Amino acid sequence: MKKLIFIIGIILAIFFIYMFNIDNKITYLNISDTENPYTVYITNYIDSKNKLDEYINNFSLEDYRITALINDIDNNRSLYINKKNRTLKNTLVTSDLITISIGNTDLYYKMNYYDIDEMYNYVDELLSDYDILFKKIRKITKEKIIVFGYTFLGKDKEIIDYYNDHLEILCNDNNIKFIKIDNKTKDNLKKEVNSLLK
Repeated sequence: MKKLIFIIGIILAIFFIYMFNIDNKITYLNISDTENPYTVYITNYIDSKNKLDEYINNFSLEDYRITALINDIDNNRSLYINKKNRTLKNTLVTSDLITISIGNTDLYYKMNYYDIDEMYNYVDELLSDYDILFKKIRKITKEKIIVFGYTFLGKDKEIIDYYNDHLEILCNDNNIKFIKIDNKTKDNLKKEVNSLLK
């Protein structure tokens, strides 16, 4: 009996040592249509905590559209990253943190040429595309996703507020964290990242 208890004790000790030392570093995937200083901030913050396993930005494209990302998910776009073939779906599954910031450059461009009614119609189309995108991604992964709000100083505040307010509702409906771009952005990002570092 003592021998059995001793063996069980050793097995439990090995198990707890394994659980304590298990790799809890973060794989961070960013998908965006332009450079975003907040993704740099997130990467540096995680790295400063010695918790960054990998930062993947390879699936980002300049002027990336929401519909293009939806197609890339459907077609399971693949890339060579660090000498390995990586598919988009697999990268979504294996990432602990995902940030998304796409459709913004297109929105900025349209604001220069569309009247107010055309802009509302266009924003509604973007939001409909985002809804499709979020549902597709949520079927693939349940990990933390952050979507950045839109801001361009000097542009139509009414349209931007409409876009951000409705995008935030879509995010909430899909268990995605919406982050506004304002003077509290870094603090809000730090809070979200810290929830992964525990």
